[in-house]
Amino acid sequence: MTTLTIEQILDQLKQETALEMGIELGAETSSRMNGAVGGRVTQKLIEIGKQTLLEQSINAVKIPQYMYNQGNPPSYEQQLH
Repeated sequence: MTTLTIEQILDQLKQETALEMGIELGAETSSRMNGAVGGRVTQKLIEIGKQTLLEQSINAVKIPQYMYNQGNPPSYEQQLH
């Protein structure tokens, strides 16, 4: 298994985004087009961050419930109260 660096992951995200947008990155591409890719990458990173924070907060709420409830996990209705 190969471990990627953060720079490699971000570069991969940038390349995938450019491909989705139909833009070929490079010196021949206008600053506006390259910037559009960067802006879309930023949007994607924000969405990834939001999702990660949401998952972490959901897990933080669920863990104590399971720790104190020795029986079955709480039902959906119990989790709402």
